[in-house]
Amino acid sequence: MIYLLIVVLAVALDQITKYFAKLYLEGRTAYEIIPNFFSFDYVENRGAAFGIMQGKHIFFYVVTFIAIAIILYIFITEFNTLAMYEKVFLSFFLAGILGNFIDRVFRGYVIDFISFKFGSYQYPCFNLADSYMCVIIVLFIGYYFYLKIKDKNAKKSN
Repeated sequence: MIYLLIVVLAVALDQITKYFAKLYLEGRTAYEIIPNFFSFDYVENRGAAFGIMQGKHIFFYVVTFIAIAIILYIFITEFNTLAMYEKVFLSFFLAGILGNFIDRVFRGYVIDFISFKFGSYQYPCFNLADSYMCVIIVLFIGYYFYLKIKDKNAKKSN
């Protein structure tokens, strides 16, 4: 099944990049790719997005299990009614959840290493798993509004 392959490959890519981040960035200063804008910087995140809720491991395990259960339930019960884009979105979202969950279980923290700076604002470090989830949320919201606008225009035409 292609969607399982998406999950496996996306999780593998996330874990490989975190492995190399730990190997080459841990204990070193940030490696600037584009000065004052984009760098690789090793961070051990023991919280959630942007470092909030530090050390709340039980909470993260419970929320993760619930999220995985919901996504698997949707895949199992609604597979034939889901559009292809919905299956892809769910696959990448599941990959993001699993990528960070693997870190929490085996390391006790999530490795973040991608860093952007906008002027004096330092955006919090993140990783590929975070990117999967955030990009999918943005795409889903964008597609939702696209469908609403399309539906509204279709109703006007009738």
